Amino acid sequence: MWGFRTMGTMAAALLAGAAITAAPAAADTDIVGGRPASKGEFPYQLSLRDSFSGKHFCGASILDKHTALTAAHCVADFHGDASKLYVVAGSTKLDSGGVKSRVKTIVTHKQYDAQRIVNDIAILKLSTGLPFGSTVRPVEPATSNPDAGHQVTLSGWGLTSFPGTIPNELQTLTMHVLGHTACAHQNPTSLPISAGNLCTTSPKGKGACKGDSGGPLVANGKQVGVVSWGVPCAKGYPDVFTSVAAYGKWIQQNR
Repeated sequence: MWGFRTMGTMAAALLAGAAITAAPAAADTDIVGGRPASKGEFPYQLSLRDSFSGKHFCGASILDKHTALTAAHCVADFHGDASKLYVVAGSTKLDSGGVKSRVKTIVTHKQYDAQRIVNDIAILKLSTGLPFGSTVRPVEPATSNPDAGHQVTLSGWGLTSFPGTIPNELQTLTMHVLGHTACAHQNPTSLPISAGNLCTTSPKGKGACKGDSGGPLVANGKQVGVVSWGVPCAKGYPDVFTSVAAYGKWIQQNR
């Protein structure tokens, strides 16, 4: 599975099993079968990077000038040490442009379970406020999940093939929401599909991948999901997200 950085024994075993996935834990996922994003198309998109290498490892989204939303598995390996992280906003290219802000505080959901990949959500408090403009803007958290079949949009720097490499240009892909019952039925892993999840479906050859983790899924201009996990990659299985609406109260309390 893609979507980890820190993973439990079961997740690691699933990942090693070739096409039978495991789960994220600290950072990973890219888009397979998408297209390059245009400048300013996704002004809420962030690239999450580690201070040592400066490399992108996960996505995140802007909630306000000092707050970002990402997946718990993206930051779990840092054990609360925010000094090792920073975000870049306002650029569709990893190698140039954008505005950098160091992470001041990491708030991971206290019930995050890396083994089962549940409560996979985290807040990042930034040390410097992001300068809003045409290429840097917040996204509003959704208060309800879109219905099955609803069109949603994913953006990220995940792998464009698996195995493969992280693309320099931000990618985007249109997907459709998959109902919980259908998602659970099509899920080839032992990982649970709960009320805290939102699933998407897309044709084989299209989907999220390692490097996309923590990034935003948006519908009607509001963020409905945070990239969590999936079977690598674009094999026709559902991609699984943390539902933003399901954690609305938690987000408000910790932002």
